[in-house]
Amino acid sequence: RNCPKISCLTLPGGQNLAMFNLPESLWVDTAGNIFETTDAMKTDNKARSEGAETYVMPTTTEGWERSGTCEWMVDSAGKLTVRPLPNMERGKLGRWNLGWVPWMNHLTSITSVYIEPNVVADYCGYMFYNCKNLVSVDISNLETAQAQDLSFMFGNCEKLTSIDLSSLDTANATNLSGMFYNCLSLTSLDASGLSTAKATNLASMFQGCNSLTLLVDKLPHLLSTNLLVGVLFRVVVVFFCGICAL
Repeated sequence: RNCPKISCLTLPGGQNLAMFNLPESLWVDTAGNIFETTDAMKTDNKARSEGAETYVMPTTTEGWERSGTCEWMVDSAGKLTVRPLPNMERGKLGRWNLGWVPWMNHLTSITSVYIEPNVVADYCGYMFYNCKNLVSVDISNLETAQAQDLSFMFGNCEKLTSIDLSSLDTANATNLSGMFYNCLSLTSLDASGLSTAKATNLASMFQGCNSLTLLVDKLPHLLSTNLLVGVLFRVVVVFFCGICAL
């Protein structure tokens, strides 16, 4: 109690974090798991360590904002950068409701996006929705293996002309609805790594993408579900032996 500057705590197994009256409501263990230390957590088993654990209070770089165990900033040039917190090897973005993303108040200012290595997201719905001035995206480092909802991820990104999603892991994604909704200027999309194996909702995935060319080297897998029936877009498939336009 009354130790406001404590930043690291090692506990024996079975201890409840809430009982220590820690100065912050959010602490993280060495595995990156987030623990709330509010009164409501006093009976929550998630707040108890099974073995000796070290907990670190998240710190944020000056001028940056925090989301989960990541921090983000939109600079004067409109570049959105997301990275793990300074004292974390890996960072996990906090979850948001629908379009209420952490950078909600900067949507029209964002012109480019860069995700640094070791950033994890288990929810990507509406991540860049309504970033109407976004023209460049680099999310090749974003780890989405556990993400199930990527709906409207790039919805209404009206100025975005190309997206490289070759490294995006959607193996567990079930909702890809509206993912590229109303991307009016999108002409090039590398979806060679995109999987719809578990997808149950692809409604309006490409609605409004009137100029879209989909580049993919795994067409049979991508079309292994009939959920794409009715989606109106032109597909150009690049094979090693040539180009076939469907």
